[in-house]
Amino acid sequence: MVSPGLLGDWWCLKPTVPRRAPVQLHANAKLVPSLRLLLVRRVLEEQWKIRDVAAAFAISERTVYRWLARWRAGDQRLLDRSSAPRRVPRRTPRVLEREIEQLRRLRFTSTRIAATLRMAVSTVCAVLARLGLGRRWRLGPAEPPNRYERRRPGELVHLDIKKLGRFHRPGHRVTGSGSSGHEQSQPRRLGVRARGDRRLQPGRVRRDPG
Repeated sequence: MVSPGLLGDWWCLKPTVPRRAPVQLHANAKLVPSLRLLLVRRVLEEQWKIRDVAAAFAISERTVYRWLARWRAGDQRLLDRSSAPRRVPRRTPRVLEREIEQLRRLRFTSTRIAATLRMAVSTVCAVLARLGLGRRWRLGPAEPPNRYERRRPGELVHLDIKKLGRFHRPGHRVTGSGSSGHEQSQPRRLGVRARGDRRLQPGRVRRDPG
């Protein structure tokens, strides 16, 4: 085992990448947050019966009671909550997580980290994913976006060149004859120029200098 502090006293207590977005509603959800608030309003303000509200929203009475309980408990938004457990008794200790992070920042692979700390590879991968270090490219600073900006259309000129062959007569694949001795074709180049405003300019055929 690697003792704490052997690799240095620096570590990151927060993930280097943002966490995943909240849980999204599935396609067959009967109630969205706005309808949940309407359900609560029907019962508490308009004095609808639980049975009538359940029939109007095509849900069970138990579902109505559940959202009412959430509202009375102080949840004013009635959004979906994560199904992850609040407490995991056998979770990897924080000391081991710091050692895994330190080794990862030294460019160790998950297999090498598991062998060094004598842990399961799956556990190391889970810790790295939780810290946001599952990919090696996340160890370094983020690269700037690859883009370009121009002040006006046509400032940037793009040129494409395609090499074409010049044939004086069709070949054997067209005529079906196996005659040889055809003349040497002289290649040409066709250039098509496209400006920054996406408008194609007429091309010009040029003889290949080679």
